[in-house]
Amino acid sequence: MKTIRDSRGGYLELLKVAYPLIFMSASNVVMQFADRKFLSLSSTMEMAAALPSGVLFFTLFVFFSVTCGYTASLVAQW
Repeated sequence: MKTIRDSRGGYLELLKVAYPLIFMSASNVVMQFADRKFLSLSSTMEMAAALPSGVLFFTLFVFFSVTCGYTASLVAQW
C-alpha cells in the first residue's frame, strides 16, 4: 500500500524540486549574518547601513525572481 509520501506528487517529490531554492535561501541568510557580524566589529555606522541595503537587495531579487517564476508557469501551461 502506498502512502502519501511515496505517491507521485508527494512530499519527497516536492523536496527534490525545492531543495535548490531552500539551499539558496539558507546560504543567503548565512551570508547576511556573516556580513553583519563582521561589520559590527568594524563600525556601528556600517552596521546601520547594512540592513537597508540587505532589504533593498532582497526586494529587487524577489521582484525579478517572482516575475520569472510567474512567466515560467504561464509558459509551462501554454
